[in-house]
Amino acid sequence: IKNKSTVTVKGGFNVNEGVTLTIEKGSTLIINSASASMIVAGKIIVEEGATLEVEGAKDVQVSGSIESEGTVSITSTVTVKSGGSIVINDATVKDGKYASTFTAGADLTVEAGAELIIKSKVASVTTVTNKGTVTLDGAVLGEDFMVKMAADKAVVQVLSVSGNHDVNITDAGLKFAKDKYVTKANTVTIAVGSNVVKGLTVVETVSS
Repeated sequence: IKNKSTVTVKGGFNVNEGVTLTIEKGSTLIINSASASMIVAGKIIVEEGATLEVEGAKDVQVSGSIESEGTVSITSTVTVKSGGSIVINDATVKDGKYASTFTAGADLTVEAGAELIIKSKVASVTTVTNKGTVTLDGAVLGEDFMVKMAADKAVVQVLSVSGNHDVNITDAGLKFAKDKYVTKANTVTIAVGSNVVKGLTVVETVSS
């Protein structure tokens, strides 16, 4: 998508395996369909100055990758499947404004074998249900960030995080056997404040 154009899709949207879709600087892709899915089995690249905006979709399924140095905003349910990844890379910061931002909300799931990597600005309150790996590597929190550990061997890596908000990691609600849930939750709260927090890894271990 080039030439500072805007493409709006009001139906199902698929990026097939082996296909790369690049949204070039100044261009925008808008997905707006309440009844159809957005399926990313290939790769979406969002260049700095470009925008991927999912205003509405039945759901978003990522078994390939979304790699961004621009703006990614998703208001629908998102599942990053095994082998899939969402990578929000670092980009230009000018006058306190971040060229690379990520907005996802409360319905983001990272399955076992999948990754969410954030290296720039998180623009909204975010809740991640994590069975795979979540990495904050230069992340700047615009709002609080929660990770719900939902499986054995789920990992959160805090390589570097800043921003005057908290990172909360909990296994409350984790189901470890049929009809059996964690009753005494483990919770880690990282009060970032005005600091830069580095070098913390949390691994969920389930034993019966």
